[in-house]
Amino acid sequence: MTGALKHSRDADIGSYLIWLLENLHTIDLTDQLTLQFIRTVLIYMFGVGNISNPEQLIKDAQRLPVPVRGEIMTAAEKSQAMGEERGLKKGREIGLEEGLETVAINSLKEGADPRFVERITGLELTFILKLKEQLEEQ
Repeated sequence: MTGALKHSRDADIGSYLIWLLENLHTIDLTDQLTLQFIRTVLIYMFGVGNISNPEQLIKDAQRLPVPVRGEIMTAAEKSQAMGEERGLKKGREIGLEEGLETVAINSLKEGADPRFVERITGLELTFILKLKEQLEEQ
């Protein structure tokens, strides 16, 4: 675990992960507690680390013993799912912001009072006033 913490912020954790997993010769890979530990380390490493060449990691993982290979693929899939969820959340936030800005601009174009636009969009009045200025300059 110390090695995982030490290398978790490397520019590329892929080669370290393969090295670590290849050097598990003395560990009983049929023991569920051992596999749970490996799973925990992998999920942590995938969650905080950077893998610059995922295709190479998957290729290198094929050399690993079956239980470990399965764990690395499961951890990679979980990490990908977490990344997709973060991306969707960020996309929704950006979309909402853009949508509120569009409502504010269209309302101002129709002559709505900036304070009314503030109430209906929840945007800051200073931001709305800047939008109004920009519209007046056009």
